[in-house]
Amino acid sequence: MKNILIILKKELKRFFTDRRMLLAMFLPGILIFIIYRAMGSLMGNVASSTEPENVTFRIAYTNNYGGSENKPKLLSYFNDYIESPANTNKNKADYTPISKDKVEEYTTQLKEGKIDLLIVYSDNFDTQVTTTNPNNNIDLFYNGKSSTSENLYSLINSFVGTAYNNYKVNIDAEGKPVVANVDPEQSSSMLQTIMAFVLPMVTVSLLYSTVISFCPESISGEKERGTLASILMTPIKKSEFVIGKIIALSIVAVASGVASFLGLIFSLPTMMGGANLGLTFGSTILLLLIMVTMLLFFVGLGVLVSAIANSVKEAGSYLGPLTLIFMVGSMVPMLLGSTPPIWLAFIPVANLSASITALLNTTSNMTLMLALTAISNIVYTGLLVFAVTKVFNNEKVLLGH
Repeated sequence: MKNILIILKKELKRFFTDRRMLLAMFLPGILIFIIYRAMGSLMGNVASSTEPENVTFRIAYTNNYGGSENKPKLLSYFNDYIESPANTNKNKADYTPISKDKVEEYTTQLKEGKIDLLIVYSDNFDTQVTTTNPNNNIDLFYNGKSSTSENLYSLINSFVGTAYNNYKVNIDAEGKPVVANVDPEQSSSMLQTIMAFVLPMVTVSLLYSTVISFCPESISGEKERGTLASILMTPIKKSEFVIGKIIALSIVAVASGVASFLGLIFSLPTMMGGANLGLTFGSTILLLLIMVTMLLFFVGLGVLVSAIANSVKEAGSYLGPLTLIFMVGSMVPMLLGSTPPIWLAFIPVANLSASITALLNTTSNMTLMLALTAISNIVYTGLLVFAVTKVFNNEKVLLGH
């Protein structure tokens, strides 16, 4: 244990006293925040520019929202927007209040294209939203077959944050996501499709860039400097050396993963048009866990390659081309639809992409997908660590003789 701590302290000192290493650790999180915020602003401009013209939006909403207004505050804000002289789209809206027992009937009308949006409020929403009531919920339903319905859903969703505080959108009383599209067989909106395609790819490439920046040097750097052979001749066991190295790299990976997670969480509301994402505490923790475990998987892979390679340059030449492979892998879930199948959770890299896709589309299997992804990443990381110990027990492979 003492020798492990010596290796651990040595590695952590090297990482946290080197400005380039610190930059490599936290740069992905900073880039995720900047890039995703910029993408959100761009997508918002695209969304506003594609709003239909001369259309009468047909909106049905439950009349259990409370308050004294004829319309709930959300629709009052929306009505002011479409009737504003600055809005040149010349759209109108037809509002139909319904009792909550008619939700099923109007869901059918939404599927048939007779209305464009159905809004279901939790009881006394307008009066309860100023309190700390955890059940303040709005369910927004649209028809995926209609571009007008999709566009209206995005517009109304963007006004929820303006109209209210302390609310949830499309999250039921048990904290589970509610599927917004009443025709889930149809593809999601263009913007949501683009985001679900681009976000996983960018996230995977930025997380992997962290590993490329410091893992090639972890073992092969010791070989180049001639210090590895000297270390192996000391009383330090090979297993202690490996454990010390991997723990240090894991701490660095966790720090980088937390930074990337914060960048993602703080930028997603902008990407989603200011809408409340409805993330529960549990799903938020699971999202953090899959990002950290994905980094640990990358670290295990990087250390294994570094142990096999004879130089930092050689290790980098092995790890570099994997970027393209991982980026392609991140695209696989979107090719399988907006609701990724559960078996993707057991495929490294594709599982991170599938989890983000499930999160953006608030699919019914979202929580299970996140949990299985985290578990499988931990298992694969353990297998890679086991492989590294095997390499260290084979000096011919380790030292390249």
